[in-house]
Formats: sequence, structure tokens, C-alpha cells
Amino acid sequence: MIIDPDTAGKLILAALGVAAFYCVYFIQFRKTLNAFHRDRLFALRDTLFDLMTSEGIRYDHPAHVLLRNQANGLIRYADFVHPLSIMILVLSEGGNESPTFMERFVRASEDLPVSVRDAMLSIHNKLNQEILYFALFGTLTGWLFVLIALIRAFIIIHFWPKRTGLIAQILHGVDGAAERLGSAQSPLVGALSQSHR
Repeated sequence: MIIDPDTAGKLILAALGVAAFYCVYFIQFRKTLNAFHRDRLFALRDTLFDLMTSEGIRYDHPAHVLLRNQANGLIRYADFVHPLSIMILVLSEGGNESPTFMERFVRASEDLPVSVRDAMLSIHNKLNQEILYFALFGTLTGWLFVLIALIRAFIIIHFWPKRTGLIAQILHGVDGAAERLGSAQSPLVGALSQSHR
């Protein structure tokens, strides 16, 4: 079977186009996006420090330690953020009988003024948004995941509207996993640290 020169030329151009896209995305764009993402996480952690300083709250306050550990875990392992890693972390949190991140945070922040607690929760939400945006829109796997999730959401909303609590379960798992990564309590920390070197 002989391929005519026109078809062969088109196949070669298509292969070169895919290779060029892959190189641009994974070599340049991914690194740039990762640096941007990390800068935003550092800025959120700095906002947390500024809040503690301006309100005169000590840095070893349990609520601050929880949130700082979450931010540090997200910054430290930003290179490994993609939908599969988040899914593994969420699943590793799933069987954990200990209180969730949010339950521990609420208990730890009981003695804080409401305005400080609300500001800390706002920082916490922005950390979660940042990590989810990067995981979903910073990887090709993420784009595929978004497409599948949109199709699934459409089906659930139209046929099973009572099952929309899944998103809340995923966010609870991300909270706990990120906080454990930041405080080095996760069994995955050793494996990630070894592969990071």
C-alpha cells in the first residue's frame, strides 16, 4: 500500500503541529502557568501573615497554623497538581475518621473575632479556588476532566438533582489533604519528597 505524497505531507504536517503544541504547552506554557500559580499562592499566604500582624494575633494560634500549613502544602507541591493527584489525595482523605479540616478550623478559631475568622475563611476559599483552577485549567488532563465533569453535571442536574453534594465532598477532601501535606502528616509526603528531588 503506497501513500500518495499529498496525504504523506498532510500527515507529517499534522504530526509536526501536534509535536509543536506539546512542546509549547509542556515546556513553556506549563512552566509559566506554574510560576504564576505559585506567586498567587505566596500572595495569599502573605495576606494571611499580614492579617495576623494587623490584628495582633500570635503566629502560633491554632487556626493560623492550620491555614498556614494548608498554604505551605499547596505551595510546596504545586508542581504535582493535576486532577489525578487531587483525586488520589481526596481518596486518601476519604477513610480518615479524624475531624475534617473545616471542623478543626472552626474549633481552633472560636476565640478569634468574627471579622478575623471571616477573613481567614476568605483566604482559605481563595487557596482552594487557586488550586482547583490550576488543576483543571493548567493541564490537558484537567481540560478533559472539565469536559467530563460538565457532561456529568448536566446529566445529574437534569436526572438526579439530589446528588449535587459530591462537589462539597471533594472540597472537604482537598482541604484535609492540603493541610496534611503542609504539616508533613500525609503518607504521600515521603513519596512526593523523594520524587521532587
